[in-house]
Amino acid sequence: MILLVWSKGSFSSGAGILAVAASLGATLCYGVGVNVAKKHLAGVDSLVLSGGSMLGSALLLLPAAVWTWPAVTPPAGAWISALLLGVVCPGMAYVLFYRLVDTVGPSKTVAVTYLIPVFGMLWGAVFLGEKVTSGMLGGAAVILLGTALTTGLLAPRKDHRP
Repeated sequence: MILLVWSKGSFSSGAGILAVAASLGATLCYGVGVNVAKKHLAGVDSLVLSGGSMLGSALLLLPAAVWTWPAVTPPAGAWISALLLGVVCPGMAYVLFYRLVDTVGPSKTVAVTYLIPVFGMLWGAVFLGEKVTSGMLGGAAVILLGTALTTGLLAPRKDHRP
């Protein structure tokens, strides 16, 4: 990921450091969470795990939502859109995520998250016309290679020396 964003990074303000800390924290949470789920929640229905994850997240964000509540209540269409984007999309993704943890294991499941920066770069180029640099392509290649090695799609060469 560092190669992918190297030319865009700036630590001149605290925001850059916070962004890096948030990325590293999310990575840590994925790694710990998926292994905890596999070890302690094996056999629990993925719909129950997904619902619990979403409910826990909602409760965690509730104080911030109350604190930043807008002065004017948003229209019904905005509420429906927020519910669809905030519940249905991640809810379906979590169901699939926990089923993958149960069927292919935590390592291969988490490998999917490695692809997020690559797809972010792709969608930025396709839909926003953002420039893709050679450094970004190099970073994407490293991510894809690492993902292929992690999932077993590519196996490292064995050393046949005696």
